Amino acid sequence: METYLWGRRANAIKHQIGFPHGIFVDSIGRSGGLALCWNEDVHASRRRHTWDLIRRLALMSTQPWCCLGDFNAILCHDEKLGGSKKSNLSMNRFHRVLENCGLSDLGFEGDMITWNNGRGDVANVQERLDRRVATLEWRSLFLGYKLSHLDLWGSDHRVILLDIYPSLGGTVCSSSRRGFRFEPAWLCDDKCIEVVARSWQSCNFSGLVKSFLSGLKKCGTNLIS
Repeated sequence: METYLWGRRANAIKHQIGFPHGIFVDSIGRSGGLALCWNEDVHASRRRHTWDLIRRLALMSTQPWCCLGDFNAILCHDEKLGGSKKSNLSMNRFHRVLENCGLSDLGFEGDMITWNNGRGDVANVQERLDRRVATLEWRSLFLGYKLSHLDLWGSDHRVILLDIYPSLGGTVCSSSRRGFRFEPAWLCDDKCIEVVARSWQSCNFSGLVKSFLSGLKKCGTNLIS
């Protein structure tokens, strides 16, 4: 039933934002799901439609959110090497969209360039076309996020990895990044309820999201120990 409800909701959102086609992957455990939508007529040069889509998504969302992928645009001249200069107008439009939607760049670790046309000498053009942007609420929720620009593995675009787990402190999450898992066997121990209660009582809840994450971490650490 849960899978069916998500599929129906995702399908409704797909039509609301103007896309006739789409595929959806349900979330598994604590991992996020995936929604990929597209229309009949794709033109990469028509950035106005991309900006309109981001604006519509911002109006529809009441939750912390981020947007990631190939925007096919840059924010400043320093993000392009080679070729002709981008117009200030196109960069300003990108700036305005992010500003209007409360989105800001997440930064990165690694090489700035994310796309290379693969040509040699003066014909070579390199740009930072791929990026991750998010709302302030999203950044506050995942305080320890890490975004890395990896290698160009058989593609003209660089692989980009967004890791949100460091925000949980790394103690509860294992090195395999599977996350903390409550073991039902712990309920057989009389001390389990006492450990959970003591962990949560020590939280002051001055900042709801931050205190909740802190409480989860503390509770998991105490149960494991």
